[in-house]
Parts: sequence; C-alpha cells; structure tokens
Amino acid sequence: MQSADNIKKLIREFAVSDNERSFEAFFNHYYPRLFRFALFILNSELLAEEAVSDIFLKVWKSRSRLPDIDNIDYYLFTSVRNQSLSYLKQRNIEKLQVIEFDDFSLIHKIHPESELLDRELIEKVNAAVEKLPPKCQLIFRLSRDEGFKYEEIAEILELSKSTVKNQMTKALKKIKEELSSYFNDLDDKKYRFLMSILF
Repeated sequence: MQSADNIKKLIREFAVSDNERSFEAFFNHYYPRLFRFALFILNSELLAEEAVSDIFLKVWKSRSRLPDIDNIDYYLFTSVRNQSLSYLKQRNIEKLQVIEFDDFSLIHKIHPESELLDRELIEKVNAAVEKLPPKCQLIFRLSRDEGFKYEEIAEILELSKSTVKNQMTKALKKIKEELSSYFNDLDDKKYRFLMSILF
C-alpha cells in the first residue's frame, strides 16, 4: 500500500521524467480499487477492465498535467465513473445489480493489523457490509474503504449530499443490527476496533 506522499512522488517521477517503473507502481496501486468500482457499475469484468485501462491510457497521455491535480483519488474515480457510464450508454445497457467480491475485504484495507484480531469479527463485519443494498454498499465502501467525504461521494455518483448521508445512516444502522448479538461478547480492544470502522 502506497502512502499519499509516495503517490505524489510517483506522479512527479512519471509525469516529469517519463519513468515507466513509477507509472507501473502507480498503476498497481490504483488498478484493483478502480476495477472494483467499475465492476459495481458495469457488472462485467471485461467491460470493467476496458474502462479502467482506458483511463490509465488517458492518464499516461496527459501525465504532464497530473501534478496539478489536488485530489488524484477523486480525479481517477470520477474518470472511471464517467467512462463506465459512457460504456453503458454506448452499449445501451442498463445498470445491473452489484456482484459480490470474494477478495474485497473492508477490514484488511483499513486496518492491516486486523490479522491480530478475532477472525470471526472480521468475517461478521464483511458479511454485514455485503448484505447492504447495492447503492448503500457502494456509498459505504467509498466512504470507509476509499476515505471520500460525503460531498465527494455525491459528486462521484451524481447524487445529492443528503442522499449520501441518508444511505450512510442506513448502512450503519443495518450493520449494527446485523452485529447486535455479537456486541456483548467483544472485549475492549475489539469493540474499539469495530467502532473505528463504523464511526
């Protein structure tokens, strides 16, 4: 996992010096996240791969302008959103239901130290998240996995801020309900860990 400073360094290296190895590291950092996001919209691995690949091609071609972008995460996710919606429009495909991801682990991404915690807790939280309705789950993941603010999520998904806030409230309520029977069995460390994810 690259830090924000490392990402900026990589961008400077391939934007200014055409360093292909730095671009490869940049690509490897963002591709899985952007692919999963495109897959939420397109529900097709092939189309998701094409959409994300197209964006990285555009990024490489316009790399000299990248250092001027303040929020690269927002830029990339918005670009992939637009590209994915363009694919749907071109193919006259309606948005499909979200599919499940076996390797999409909310806990591990945010808290690498989670390997030290009870595996059952990790599985229960991920299972609760996967039970959320598609839009609700996507908003929750953009907030908790990717760290976007409500305003940014609203712009990326072309929703109102109040809709995003309402969906997050709904998500947290449903997750807490799913885990309610488990709360009393948590020790202090696990309880604090769980709260850090939800709030």
